[in-house]
Amino acid sequence: MRWTEVGKFKIVLVEGELSFENSKSVKREIIELCTKNSGDLILDLSDVSYIDSLGFATLLSVLHACIACKKKVFYVIPEGSRVREAMNTTGLGNILTIRESVKEILESEGG
Repeated sequence: MRWTEVGKFKIVLVEGELSFENSKSVKREIIELCTKNSGDLILDLSDVSYIDSLGFATLLSVLHACIACKKKVFYVIPEGSRVREAMNTTGLGNILTIRESVKEILESEGG
């Protein structure tokens, strides 16, 4: 996992799997980034190949932490990806603010 800053956004790139093995550390790092820094968050999951129930719980925890800090969080999950299909199946696609690309968010949100 790595992150960068563009305008008012912290962009976090998560790669590989978001599962039992790493969800706790990923959640801790992202929530720390959200709570200790100014600006909104973009969580780029374009390169996540697998997500399990703990990965989904991590995404919800990040959402709740950002809401508590009065920050927005956007999730980049391309249409047609396995992660997007899982989001739609579980109903999380209706809860999270999902976009196709970082570029789309930056253009629409003035980043």
